[in-house]
Amino acid sequence: MSGDMGRWRATYTPGSWLLLCGPAAAVVLEPADATWSDLVETLWDEVVSAESIADLAARLAWYRIDSMPSFAAFFWGPDGMRSLVRGDVRVVDADSNEVVATGAGVQTWVETGLGDLRQVRVELPAERPEGVFPLPLVVGAVGVSAVFLDATDEAALDSPQQVGPDSSADETTADETAADETPAGATPPVPEEPRPVDEPEPTSRTEHENAETRLMSPSELPVPPLAPGTDEGGADGGVPTVAAVFCAWGHPNPPGADRCRVCTALIAVQTPREVPAPVLAVLRASSGATAEVVGSVLVGRAPARDRARHPDPVLLTVTSPSHDISRTHLEVFASGWDVGVTDLHSTNGTDLVGPDGSIRTMDPGETTGVVLGTSLELADGVSVLIDFPQ
Repeated sequence: MSGDMGRWRATYTPGSWLLLCGPAAAVVLEPADATWSDLVETLWDEVVSAESIADLAARLAWYRIDSMPSFAAFFWGPDGMRSLVRGDVRVVDADSNEVVATGAGVQTWVETGLGDLRQVRVELPAERPEGVFPLPLVVGAVGVSAVFLDATDEAALDSPQQVGPDSSADETTADETAADETPAGATPPVPEEPRPVDEPEPTSRTEHENAETRLMSPSELPVPPLAPGTDEGGADGGVPTVAAVFCAWGHPNPPGADRCRVCTALIAVQTPREVPAPVLAVLRASSGATAEVVGSVLVGRAPARDRARHPDPVLLTVTSPSHDISRTHLEVFASGWDVGVTDLHSTNGTDLVGPDGSIRTMDPGETTGVVLGTSLELADGVSVLIDFPQ
């Protein structure tokens, strides 16, 4: 009994573009940075699971792939091969060299039914590295510079390898063969009793090899543990919590985020979960001192805890040779998924320098929200950067 491996096969030359190939679907995506590495298996699983070109397009849209400047998708269905093309990708008839689909100048994508066409070249704006040669692929994910799709009957692959318990149903056992070949009137041989075989003791390796594995969705990732001696639910005396969604690396993010605030990886659609409040930012003083923003951080040349407007403050001491910086100059605090700053009526005030270089002086006692990348200019040439968490 053979198993159906794929309706087509791809031949590719290695390169920087990404080819995700399934038994009846294939997707070619433009080069991305290393933060995409965690998403490849998830996208490949979506490609393999797609049931039609429309289903494939919808699955890609969930991950914002449809917003990429250039990509191509192909699906083999009852009506032949169909394609979605956008940007600098061309689909060429391998026999006539005629361009049958292109996404040049298209804002969304072009869907093209390739009808009876069975062999196409997918031409990409990518350089072919020196020394590479064409390689075959049926199902998997690889980096490519060009792709040839062959959907002819000769290209369809069946595996002679039998997998799973059902494969034995089509086999004839040795005893059945012997019984069939017993001459008429003769007494069939009595099968010998099977000799007992000592089963080897399971090892950690065999247990690992026999374990059931599956790809975990971001919503199934474990919730970070609470600190010892605390209970979930900040209002009841435990640590504060927030609703969060997760990237594939397990970094928490605000609900509705499409890219991770820590590693910039794409975030799959998922139901938010309540988790202990994460580190929202890292304060980096020009003197070298640092502090994580989870709750409250008091900044000054000798900050006093009783000046905090939020519980359990962390103290960040900065140098001020001229004493131009107040003892407790300001407070940086977390509020849900936002970061806020309060000037604690400092003597020489606080300037906010935005990531775009804009400068604004805070009023004494003012509280305002800030974005990551903002710098707090105090006095004595001292600044504190509100940096991204690591």
